[in-house]
Amino acid sequence: MNLWERAKKVLPPAAARSTRLGVVKGQGSYLYGEDGQKYLDFASGVAVCNVGHNHPEVVRAIHEQLDKLVHGGHNVVYYEPYIALAEEIVSITGKDTMVYFSNSGAEANEGALKLAKYVTGRPAVLAFSGAFHGRTLGAVSITTSNASFRK
Repeated sequence: MNLWERAKKVLPPAAARSTRLGVVKGQGSYLYGEDGQKYLDFASGVAVCNVGHNHPEVVRAIHEQLDKLVHGGHNVVYYEPYIALAEEIVSITGKDTMVYFSNSGAEANEGALKLAKYVTGRPAVLAFSGAFHGRTLGAVSITTSNASFRK
């Protein structure tokens, strides 16, 4: 069985996929399929800054961080790279700003929804027709780009 066939048996259909392509590695701007083919990666991880798969500087930085700390829950502890990145972003965006890190666009939108409701004191939000905001419950409640996401 290929990866797609295996996945259909154990992964729910809640998160639709664009292809049935199973990949075994990435290098630079290419993905390598389980079928032995080389594919130009146009999706680049979807909505991320694509510096290429296994970029040497990124791999070096990851190894350096792994030697110090694999994971520190940001809502449990403070650690240097997390705070330094926030400080750098605030220095660019303006001293009166703050940073909210999230692990996905949907989580970022959940945070934005909560913040907007908190700051304005209003009970509702408006969203553009045809917009996609994510698949978490709050984000999907304002997503109208595809009815199947809400279903």
